[in-house]
Amino acid sequence: MIIGTIFTKKKMKIKKILLVEDHKIMREAIKIQLELDAPNYLIHECSNGEQALLFLSKTEYDLMITDIDMPKMNGIELIKLAKKKFPSTRILTVSMFTDYKHISKVLEEGANGYISKNTGNQELLHAIQVILGGESYCSKEVSDSLIKGMREDRYKTNLVESLSKREMEVLNLVLKEFNNKEIAEKLFISNRTVETHKYNLLQKTNSRNIAGLFRFAVQNDLFDLGVM
Repeated sequence: MIIGTIFTKKKMKIKKILLVEDHKIMREAIKIQLELDAPNYLIHECSNGEQALLFLSKTEYDLMITDIDMPKMNGIELIKLAKKKFPSTRILTVSMFTDYKHISKVLEEGANGYISKNTGNQELLHAIQVILGGESYCSKEVSDSLIKGMREDRYKTNLVESLSKREMEVLNLVLKEFNNKEIAEKLFISNRTVETHKYNLLQKTNSRNIAGLFRFAVQNDLFDLGVM
C-alpha cells in the first residue's frame, strides 16, 4: 500500500537506517516504501544478524530495523549484541511474533520499539519517527499482548507465592516421583500430613492430579528458577 510522500523536499538531515530481514521480498518492499515516503532516510539492507553487526561496525546508523526469526543469528541475539557494542543506534523490531514472551524478551534486551509485520506502512513510518525522536513505540497489538502477559505473570506469581514453604517442599518431592511414605520420611512428617499437603497443592494450583502439578511447575518456570 502506497500512502504518499509525507516529507517535503526541503533540506533535511539524512537519517541512516539499517534494515535486517532475511526475506528478500519483504526487505525490498520495506526499503522501497521508506525511500518513497521518507526521502531523508538512507536505507542499507542485509539478510541476517551476522551481516548486520558487520554493517554496524563500519557505519554509524541512527536506527536498525530487524526481524526476529532469521538464520545464523536471531533478532534477539542481534539486539543484545548491537545494544552492547553500538548503544547509540536505536532499534525497532518488526516481527510476525506478537506473543508476550517474544515481545518482553526483545524489549528486555534493549529494543526501542516493536510492531507487527501486519502493521501498515503509515504506522511503520510513525514508529520510525517516534523512535528517531528519542522515544519508544509499540503498536496497539503489541501493547495489548504486553498488558495481557503482565497480568498473567502477576496471577502466576501470586499463585506460586500462595504456596507455603512446606507445600513447595512436598511439590518438589512429588515431581521427583517420591511416594507418600518416602516424602514423610524425608520431611519428618506423617503420611496423613503429606496427604493434606498434596490435597492443598491440588486445590491451590487448580490441578486435578500429579500431571496437573507437573504442568503447573512448567508453566510457572519453577524448574528454570531452580525451585524444583
